[in-house]
Amino acid sequence: MNDAYVTLVGNLTSDCRHGETEEGVPRTNFGLAHTPRRRLRDGSWADGDTTFYSVTCWRDLAVNAANSLRKGDPVVVRGTLRSREWTSGERSGTALELSADTVGHDLSRGSTHFRRAERKERTAEPEAVAALPVETIDAAEAADAVGGLRGGTHQGELVGAAAAGG
Repeated sequence: MNDAYVTLVGNLTSDCRHGETEEGVPRTNFGLAHTPRRRLRDGSWADGDTTFYSVTCWRDLAVNAANSLRKGDPVVVRGTLRSREWTSGERSGTALELSADTVGHDLSRGSTHFRRAERKERTAEPEAVAALPVETIDAAEAADAVGGLRGGTHQGELVGAAAAGG
C-alpha cells in the first residue's frame, strides 16, 4: 500500500499525551485542527471547513513534541496520512490519523526559541560500568587455559561484560 505524505498547518486541540509502547518506544499523541483559508476578491480572508486529525509521533520526535507543544499552539506537521473507519454504538465515522515524521511551530504566527535535544550515548553510563565487578587474572594461567603462548606473569583487570561472564 502506498502511503500519502501530507503537510498540514493547524493548531493543537489538546495537550500532548506521552507514553511508551510495551517495548519501551516513546510515543506522543495530540489532536490537530486544520482550517484552510483562502483570499477573497476584496482582499479579505475566509475560513474553510475545519478538519480534525489525530497525530502520533514516535521515538525522539515523540519526546521533543511532548516537551515543546501545548494545546492551542500553531504547528506545521508532515507525515503519513491514513483514514480508519470506526463504529461506536449507533455512531460511525472516519478517523484521520497522521503518523508524523516532522513537527514544528508555525513561525508565521509567532516566534519560538530552539534548544537542541541532548543526545544520550548508546554506550553504558560511566556509573554503570564502575558498578560492574572487576576481577584480577594471571595472564600466564589464562594463556594456558586457552592453549595460548606462555610468557611472564602479568596482572590485568577484566572489566565490563567480560568480568560479569558475558
